[in-house]
Amino acid sequence: MEVIILHETWSRADVSTHCPNGYRELIVPSLKNPHIKRGRDSGGIIVWYKEELKNTVSPIKRGETHLWLKIEKSILKSQSDTFLCAVYMPPIDSPYHREGCFQNLQSEISHFQSLGSVLLCGDLNARTGREVDYISTEGNSHVIGQQTSLYHTPITTLRNSFDSVVNKSGKQVLHICKGLGLYIINGRIRGDSQGRYTYSSALGNSVVDYAITDMDPESINAFIVRQQTPLSDHCQTVLYLKTNIKQNNSNPTPPSKLYSLKPAYKWTQSSAEENNV
Repeated sequence: MEVIILHETWSRADVSTHCPNGYRELIVPSLKNPHIKRGRDSGGIIVWYKEELKNTVSPIKRGETHLWLKIEKSILKSQSDTFLCAVYMPPIDSPYHREGCFQNLQSEISHFQSLGSVLLCGDLNARTGREVDYISTEGNSHVIGQQTSLYHTPITTLRNSFDSVVNKSGKQVLHICKGLGLYIINGRIRGDSQGRYTYSSALGNSVVDYAITDMDPESINAFIVRQQTPLSDHCQTVLYLKTNIKQNNSNPTPPSKLYSLKPAYKWTQSSAEENNV
């Protein structure tokens, strides 16, 4: 299984995106404010997924800053379908930032949670530091054994992060996690146990690209933040999920020509003559 999500593409719907062969493409076009004459477009999302997934992965809702896809439970080690949200949130000081965008996202997450599991992947321009993303009852003498959230968070281990800053958007993300029983994968899953920076530029370093979910942690193999390349200020993040897809080895590639080797060779007095030495 392979789904590729590209964020902040600045790509309009009428521009070629060079979709790889064997993949299907979904586009959320970039935005251009008519009152802003200078500067580039904002946002833009491209999703590529393998042609072989056409019957198990399908788009179900598209917005200006996000795209929802349904992944059938038949290909995941899950008891329910998973609803994947590819999302890009403009910075809060950007003219493209919409007031109430996180509240709208929370409402949609709640809706899809009623249908299955939820997985958010994208650039939220939110810095959550090392703040707790779940409701803890530790030290609570008033409510014993009860959650103040209607949802149960499947993981309550502390997460690590290279980024200690919490901004306004980060507070909203943490509020969504606590309210809907989601948890941040960065900094607590194999492959990124330290919570590496996902963004680095002359302006500084931060963690703003996330994978956030309510899925059973046992269904996740790893989460990796790859080294930054000169192509982007953002690092590529890779999430590995456990699937039911079996590798097709029915027609393995035939090996190239091989030569038999003697298991051992013992030099004797006649060896020189036998080998024309």
